[in-house]
Amino acid sequence: MTVSPKTHRLSLYFRLLPENKGAKATDTVSFLKQMRRSLRGPLIICWDRSVIHDRSLIVREWLAKHPEVETVKFPGYAPELNPDEYVWAHTKYAELCNYAAPNLPELGRTVGATLQRLQNRRDLLQGFIDHAHLNWNHTEYLLRSRNQ
Repeated sequence: MTVSPKTHRLSLYFRLLPENKGAKATDTVSFLKQMRRSLRGPLIICWDRSVIHDRSLIVREWLAKHPEVETVKFPGYAPELNPDEYVWAHTKYAELCNYAAPNLPELGRTVGATLQRLQNRRDLLQGFIDHAHLNWNHTEYLLRSRNQ
């Protein structure tokens, strides 16, 4: 999810990986590149403490070349602060709760279509932000706590 600092406009960006492929640091870099092409100005990326994020050498190298992209970590073991967790929970337990895909390609298409519809649901996206109890000052707090 993205939040514009000036207009507070919400957006959802996603990329589904090929069948049976776990996310790797190279996927993180590829997604960051996509975000740089899509969004203007500096970026502050808030993410969990996964190894494929800025604990990976390839990600750290890419970030070093892009000082306009800053990262902050959510506190450990606090998925309730991450609005993306609510995106996935809504997708799995509300949109697709009784869905039984006949195969992996169909599951991928259905999840993709569901997430695309969610991109246009500003009310739900705002609800995910609200449910995480984040406000516009949280990012500033995370940045300050990172530097301490």
